[in-house]
Amino acid sequence: MLVLALASVVSLGWVALSQKLHSAIPLEDLSARDPIVSVFAAIGIQVRNYFLPDDLQPIYVVFTHQWSAWATAGLLATLLWFVAAVWAWKSHRALLVGVFWAAIAYLPYSNLLPLPRLTADTYAYIPSVALVFLISCLIERVPETRARLVKLISSLLVLILAYMSTVQLERWSSTESLMRPLATDARAFPTPFQVIAMEAFLLGENERAAGILREIWVYQTRIPYPKFAIDVFIAVEDYEWAERALNDWFSQNENEYGRAVFQDYKKRIER
Repeated sequence: MLVLALASVVSLGWVALSQKLHSAIPLEDLSARDPIVSVFAAIGIQVRNYFLPDDLQPIYVVFTHQWSAWATAGLLATLLWFVAAVWAWKSHRALLVGVFWAAIAYLPYSNLLPLPRLTADTYAYIPSVALVFLISCLIERVPETRARLVKLISSLLVLILAYMSTVQLERWSSTESLMRPLATDARAFPTPFQVIAMEAFLLGENERAAGILREIWVYQTRIPYPKFAIDVFIAVEDYEWAERALNDWFSQNENEYGRAVFQDYKKRIER
């Protein structure tokens, strides 16, 4: 317990460091509700991914200005954690190690101080050690008469999760297969479109990149175009879209550097 207490103190500093290293969202930019929804939504997503890892995403899009099913699931999971802590304290003290480890290891990524992306699967790697520990402790307490049943269930779980892992690896095999489901499910979110377009541009597939970048404008007009979009449209000789992308980019970069870039691209477009 002393080790866990010391780890808790270290973890509090880790929270602030994590926010700094991740270029976190300033608290003043958030409403009073946003941090609360973010905390519980992130927990809900991670709990779901532990037990049904069939739809892992590089970015999870949850609009924190409104309560969601993810936030409800996270709230229930948090309440369950407190119930588990009380039960472990009364009946099986060894389980407290796993219960508290889960909280301490997850604390830096909990969004108590908001991170730029709500959550990520990598944030759950260290806390998942607690889940393995808890399951091991519970299996140890299974009576001999049910040992065969536990082995059967465990074997089935391994096979199911192995199949899910194989499916997930196929999805993560390329940028297109990884980002396209997210682009479909959250069309108002421009990042997946930009990532897919950037890869196409780097591969010299300018027509495909231009088509993807036009999708951003259709579904999301509030997010400025990335600078490489101007090069894409110039490469396919679509100067109308190149000028639109240039003006869009410059609206967010009205400084000395931005003006110099603007003039350079303007000359290239008008040739």
